Amino acid sequence: MAFYQGKLYALAIDENLLVVNISQDPNTGDPQVSRIGQVIKGDPDPLFEAWLPDDTTARKKLYLVESRGALLMVRRKVCCRVVGDTIVAGGISEFEVLEADFEHSRWVNVTTLGDDQMLFLG
Repeated sequence: MAFYQGKLYALAIDENLLVVNISQDPNTGDPQVSRIGQVIKGDPDPLFEAWLPDDTTARKKLYLVESRGALLMVRRKVCCRVVGDTIVAGGISEFEVLEADFEHSRWVNVTTLGDDQMLFLG
């Protein structure tokens, strides 16, 4: 989740970007979720696991961050080996950065963050 330009956004596992509207409960005054709406329909990579050998699998972790006035989705792909019933992280890890294009309701690939720019994810 990320707070961006006065709104709360959430990222679903299918890479859909959702806006979460918060209101006050009229009886208690407590905050409550009044509406969740889809802003961008995700387009997860259909070939994400297609290139992997039989004894490996892939895992994906998504991050939602604000940077320099833009809302970014960072997609981390990790290649893992399957050893018995255990999944062990392998040596291949890849990051992709996409920017929310609110005007066209889509994610746009980002090729550079700009000079002196880094993202710290946790």
